[in-house]
Amino acid sequence: DPYNTSGIPEDERMNPKTLVEGICARGNEAFNWPQADDIATRVAANVQPEDVVAVLSNGGFDGLHGKLIDGIERRFSNV
Repeated sequence: DPYNTSGIPEDERMNPKTLVEGICARGNEAFNWPQADDIATRVAANVQPEDVVAVLSNGGFDGLHGKLIDGIERRFSNV
C-alpha cells in the first residue's frame, strides 16, 4: 500500500485493490502483496527469462530490490 498518504485527499489516493481489479478486468494478471518478502518470493518463483520486473516505490520498501535480485539469481543459478 502507498506510504503516508496523509497529505493527499482521501478521494484522490490510489487504492491498490481497485488498481488490481481494473488490471484484471482487462484480462491481465495483477497482484497486491503487502509484504516485501511475499513479493520477492512470489516474483522470483514465477519470473521467466526475458521478463522485465519493475519496482515502483517511494522508498527502500524493506529491501525489496535486493530481495528480488537475490531470489531471481538463486532461481536461475543452476540454469
